[in-house]
Amino acid sequence: VTLNEALRILDAAIHMSVAAITAAAPGAPEEGERHIVGVPASGAFEDRENNVATFEDGAWRFLAPRTGWRAWV
Repeated sequence: VTLNEALRILDAAIHMSVAAITAAAPGAPEEGERHIVGVPASGAFEDRENNVATFEDGAWRFLAPRTGWRAWV
């Protein structure tokens, strides 16, 4: 993990607010947009149920939740 990647993960985990809980990726996400992946996940979110999806640099990145995390929707 590079320093930049570690900082992105830290930013996503510390500032946990999400736009929505959704099972499919939005068609035109904005940079930095976050979602909790719902069930059943499909498309770009397939096999990522309950993860936090963050749109960065034109791609989705996923974080598996940890005990104690809280997110504001």
